[in-house]
Amino acid sequence: LGGWLDDASRAFANEHPEVPLVFESRWLDGSEAVRNDMLSASSNVDIYVINVRSGLRTLMEKGYLADLSGSETLLQNVQAMYPQFADALMYDGKLYGFPMSLTVNAWSYNAAALETLLPGAERPETFKDLIALLAEYDAAYPDGDEDYAIMNLWSGADELFSQMLSLYIAGHETQDGPLTLSGSPFVDTLKAMEEIQLPTYDWSSMTSEEQDELNEKLNRTPVMETYAYNLLTLPTSYDRRTGESVPVENIAPPVFAEGDTPVIIGDMQVYVVNPNSENADLAVRFLEYLAQHMDTQLDYQLHPDRTGAQRSPWYEQNLRSMQQYVDELEQTLESASEADRADIQASIDAQRAWMEEYARTDWYISEEGLQSYRALAPYVTLLADSDLLSYESGTAMTQLQDILTRYRQGQIDADQMAREFDQKLQ
Repeated sequence: LGGWLDDASRAFANEHPEVPLVFESRWLDGSEAVRNDMLSASSNVDIYVINVRSGLRTLMEKGYLADLSGSETLLQNVQAMYPQFADALMYDGKLYGFPMSLTVNAWSYNAAALETLLPGAERPETFKDLIALLAEYDAAYPDGDEDYAIMNLWSGADELFSQMLSLYIAGHETQDGPLTLSGSPFVDTLKAMEEIQLPTYDWSSMTSEEQDELNEKLNRTPVMETYAYNLLTLPTSYDRRTGESVPVENIAPPVFAEGDTPVIIGDMQVYVVNPNSENADLAVRFLEYLAQHMDTQLDYQLHPDRTGAQRSPWYEQNLRSMQQYVDELEQTLESASEADRADIQASIDAQRAWMEEYARTDWYISEEGLQSYRALAPYVTLLADSDLLSYESGTAMTQLQDILTRYRQGQIDADQMAREFDQKLQ
């Protein structure tokens, strides 16, 4: 329940036709719903998929999941992972889950675009630096540059506020005591952001013409993007001015104070086994198959010892198709009239140029992407113990939302928002 028929699952089904592999599409909202479903007499689910942030730790601590430690295949695989990933799957020395997917949300940085816009400017290390850079851009380009922007914020100031709040919580929420905002670098950063008066976009209230105009504005090539998911491929971005793909750098988001450790938020979906399952042994066998046939990108993301660039699984097939097209064009060229030869030759040259570009850029795992990911991975957190950033319903964050909304609507200032936030959280 909660998974899908990916390549590894499909391969298992093909190799083991005697095993009925059924995927259910029911939605369970968090750990309590999963627990209740497991305890239900009518449940026939053997394997559940749950997000680490949806109460996986609670299920492990309360003993609601099957212990997978007896599988050497699974245990050795998990023990070889980055520590924060292994820790999220284990409790009290026992293994209770195995990853289905992992999303690591870094940022990206286009140094060439910044040099074009603001020669000599440096990449912002803190959020205050970023806000100063946004102000510098606005001063240099009152109407905005035609092709480049510092950031494309699709919800305007609300998007940047949400990013900063999540990252501050992720870096400062601990089990030692309540998080506090009052007097923090986060509040100082909010005050700096207020001064530059970033717009907020309400897409629902716009006409279609206004949406098209804003969409065009927000499709400019950004210096920094707040979403960079495919971290292992060749890091590139489309440059609207040149019409070409240009190199970019995957980076950790800015910090709030110099010397702070960067934080990158990750999201992991995990297979867990119902302890009441009548097919528990077969469920473990299925998970072992997935571990032995893991998607290459997921394997590299989870394990620090994986090395070597990898081509896309479809690279050779696509290259053969491209070459076949060139061969066909060359055969046509031999018998073509003089009037058509120039056009055919131009098509051949264009296809060969595209093949060279394809060979340069089409990496499932590139050396550049891999080196970048290895440098960023230690900063990734799955927020396994977070109360505020949990996906479960009725969490503390839902009770704090009214305070945040009042601040975003200008009803209270940053200091008052922080005081009320702290009092409510306490």
